[in-house]
Amino acid sequence: MKTMFASGLLLLLVVVAMPLCAQTSPSPSSQNSPAAPLPPQIAAAKKVFISYAGQDKNPRAGFTGQYSGDRNRAYNQFYAAIKTWGRYEVVSAPTDADLVLELSFNQPIVWGKWADDTFSDDAFFRLVVRDPRTSIALWGFTEHVASANRKSNRDKNFDMSLENIVKDLQGLVGGA
Repeated sequence: MKTMFASGLLLLLVVVAMPLCAQTSPSPSSQNSPAAPLPPQIAAAKKVFISYAGQDKNPRAGFTGQYSGDRNRAYNQFYAAIKTWGRYEVVSAPTDADLVLELSFNQPIVWGKWADDTFSDDAFFRLVVRDPRTSIALWGFTEHVASANRKSNRDKNFDMSLENIVKDLQGLVGGA
């Protein structure tokens, strides 16, 4: 009987002590962790190749997901923004580049996003920074495009999100 009582008491102590130990044990946080290094290829890059991974066209795009321009609109605007920025020389072949900037635009349909359980669009840009020699993704960014009913507002939101993806890249290399 004493052994059962002692076993039960020991189990109770372990159950009570575990959360206390978990609370006092050190855990990594942004306050006490050093900044992780930026991949050196990103900091050293002078030449980039811009790759367009395409557009995942929403089958409902004729309804609320339609944007002005053709399927290359995102690529053309991104290309122009990188050229205008002037940080990189844009080259015509990935073998001549220090980095590959792989852009894609996606418009998946999301079911039940709203309270009335209808479907909606969740368009977004994805930029992956790749090492052209290994094709390894070194960094990535995603910017969502706010939905809108009016085409003019959808176009503004498209432009703003594309500008934000460029700003994400600028922020990354700005400190490099």
